[in-house]
Amino acid sequence: MNRAGVIYFLEIESHLGNYIKIGFTCGLVANRMRAMRQWSPFELKWIGAFRGYQSDEAKAHEMFNHIRRRVEWFDAAPEIYDFIEQKCEGFDPKTFQLETHRVDLLNKIRDQFGGISMKRNEFLTRCGVDPLQFGRWREGSLMLNRIQYDALDQHLANRGTY
Repeated sequence: MNRAGVIYFLEIESHLGNYIKIGFTCGLVANRMRAMRQWSPFELKWIGAFRGYQSDEAKAHEMFNHIRRRVEWFDAAPEIYDFIEQKCEGFDPKTFQLETHRVDLLNKIRDQFGGISMKRNEFLTRCGVDPLQFGRWREGSLMLNRIQYDALDQHLANRGTY
């Protein structure tokens, strides 16, 4: 089955060399990144992503088979960077980091409060976030400002008080 999703590119710079992972996920890219950071001994850096199919990932693997190191990891050669630049035009790591942060906060809030609840709504109000605004932010149709992000982060760090 040729599932739709996101083809992503990660870069590792290490004393052993620089490598690029070409991967695929059907889920949120931010969740995939968080999972990979837990097992990687090196800092991972997102360098690109585009919507596509599993077959697109397989084609990219085949295209760079001559510089494959192991499974989905490849030598960081100029031709891969050229491919990423071409396929991922408009990729903005800053926007991606905000999305990663948003998903992390949403997961923490879900873990703390579960579904819709009075406690969650009280928490949001204390952080300066209107519960209706939160719903739109959760769906991705609204951005919170930096003050609201910081308040959510700070209050979640002190969550024992709730």
